[in-house]
Amino acid sequence: MPIFHRQLLKELSLNALITFTVITGIFLLAGSLQVLHKSEFLTFAVFGRLVYFFVGTNLDKILPMTVLVATVVTFGRWAADNELNAIRHCGISLYNVFAPGILFGLAGTGIVLFVNDAIAPRMELNQRAMMASSLADTIENVLESGGDRIQVGNMTLFFDTVDPETKRVQRLRLKVTENDRDEDATSRIKYELKADSGIISVDRTAGKLNLSLQNVLSLAGNAEGIVSGAVKYAYTLPDEAINKRPRHQTLSELVAAERRPNYEKDPKQKELRGEYHRRISGSFACVLFVLLAMPLAVIFRHGNRMVAFLIAFLIAMALYYPTFILGELLTKETDLNPIIAMWTGSVVLFLLGGSLTFVVLRR
Repeated sequence: MPIFHRQLLKELSLNALITFTVITGIFLLAGSLQVLHKSEFLTFAVFGRLVYFFVGTNLDKILPMTVLVATVVTFGRWAADNELNAIRHCGISLYNVFAPGILFGLAGTGIVLFVNDAIAPRMELNQRAMMASSLADTIENVLESGGDRIQVGNMTLFFDTVDPETKRVQRLRLKVTENDRDEDATSRIKYELKADSGIISVDRTAGKLNLSLQNVLSLAGNAEGIVSGAVKYAYTLPDEAINKRPRHQTLSELVAAERRPNYEKDPKQKELRGEYHRRISGSFACVLFVLLAMPLAVIFRHGNRMVAFLIAFLIAMALYYPTFILGELLTKETDLNPIIAMWTGSVVLFLLGGSLTFVVLRR
């Protein structure tokens, strides 16, 4: 391997490490804010693990952006310092110079594919299970400590007193809104009711919050079936880990699902196929980003990290992710074949990146 190949790969790896640290820090902050946003049903003991899970389930976004920024910084600095010109004057083609970048992109694709297959689904599944367990623990802690309020998603329970032994509450009010944390917007209340007393329990196996209410009166909204007298009410806890969804399955499990008998009649078959192609096409973002980043870095000839972040942001947010999100929407909302929906944008960007690379190489 030529010396400049080793130097390029060394700089790409170093810039990738720095970029990964910065972007991960941003996601850590975002994850912390998201966990704090749900602090009404999360214990502090699991705070760190949930933030860790948040970052882990977003590695498929962090790693391609890392490859993109590292490529722009490295090739931009080499162009700004005229190192690329010096290499060309030595009779070395830019095809040779871009080869380490392509190798770097392929390595990133392999890592993201591994993350999408073996890490992210398992971490998201564990995150959902831990959140549900923490939610059940918090509800029981509120009842045992004599609290006066429980909030789960868009449902809020208020009560005056609670018996820690029997879990019987007095003068209970139940409010369900259209959106989470929107309890004060009365115009968005789905329904609201009150009861003289009730018993609250958590069924961990079924993921249910069970209410047995006495002397119920509807106060607002559509509370069909809520009448004066004894009423049983079960609210499903936000536990997506009870049923293993396509995004919680590995690629081999998604492939195996397509081989099941009567697969074509499975209502989830489109979701399963869409999830499979979403992960594969998403992994190739690293190669697409390298093909777009290398020629643009040479054209702009700037090795400043802030400029690199700006160029990377424009490539990712203006070109790649809009087409990727559009493909996801078309897969979910239309009858378009998931292969076409998830790969068309990638093919277009591949052709664009390849064309830009060819133009720069021919200059």
